[in-house]
Amino acid sequence: MMSECIAAPPAWTERTVRMKFALGGLMLFPVYFRAAVYTGTPLDLPADPNSRPPKPALASRDIRADLINSHPVAQQIPRISYHRGYIRYSASQYRRFQIGLEGTFEDYMARYSHARRNKLQRMVRRWARHCGGQIDWREYKRPGEMAEFHRLAREISHRTYQEKLCDAGMPDGEKFVEELRQRADNGEVRGYILFHGDRPVSFQYCSVWQDLLTGERQGYDPDYRALTPGHVLFLLALERNFATHEFRCFDLGRGEFDYKEMFATGYVRCADIYYFRPTLANASLVLAHTALDCSWRAAAWVLNGLRLRKPLRRIVRIYYGSAHA
Repeated sequence: MMSECIAAPPAWTERTVRMKFALGGLMLFPVYFRAAVYTGTPLDLPADPNSRPPKPALASRDIRADLINSHPVAQQIPRISYHRGYIRYSASQYRRFQIGLEGTFEDYMARYSHARRNKLQRMVRRWARHCGGQIDWREYKRPGEMAEFHRLAREISHRTYQEKLCDAGMPDGEKFVEELRQRADNGEVRGYILFHGDRPVSFQYCSVWQDLLTGERQGYDPDYRALTPGHVLFLLALERNFATHEFRCFDLGRGEFDYKEMFATGYVRCADIYYFRPTLANASLVLAHTALDCSWRAAAWVLNGLRLRKPLRRIVRIYYGSAHA
């Protein structure tokens, strides 16, 4: 488990949030509502959801819940419980993988077996050969660079299965671009793009909090799947961040994926926690979301037993990434 950053003062803001009703990442429909969202670094919080950070008095009466994403937890917590006058709902619990950026990139690579290390290095060399010997990739972090980064990332994102199937691509719209500019002005954004000639083929969008770099969104052009451009860009960006010593830790963001576990040097066990007002409508929402998630978990257990889950997931990604490109 990674060491903790220096805690910042608690911060909350009112937002319209989206609760996804999904099956294995496949978006069925969303439910939107207003919530008070914790905007401090959640990984700074103690691993005890009962020691919830103090919430400010909010004027709006349409706040339906308080939300803390990626709250550290020492162990599995009850999915639904009644806590201090609220319905506490742990919508998901997962490991949040991280890479400590102490030392050098060579030190980091040395932790892998000889075979694994060679495989990762071959990915980069193979991409270099495909590009005629010269890899073109760029980092974007200044306010004036954000519009270009967003345009290139969107060009990739609209072709990915994450956007078409899971509603998890790079956000669109001038409002988001302006948010990127403002955050870049405060040094809170890093963007990375990998090119093949003039064509952008992979992107990574990261946020910055103090000495913590967090991966928010990523994707790659499915036409280049065989050349693993996502992994190539990740390794190049990781090597740069080891060299600059600007960050203590690279947090790989929410979601448990095999590639994150492979690259990580540690993890923090986390939960996304809602504190709903105890109303019939809120209780119904929580129970419906739980029922759908439990149904999927049962189906996934059967598919895993039949060894069908990974092949089906691969087929779906190829279909939505290529056939609908």
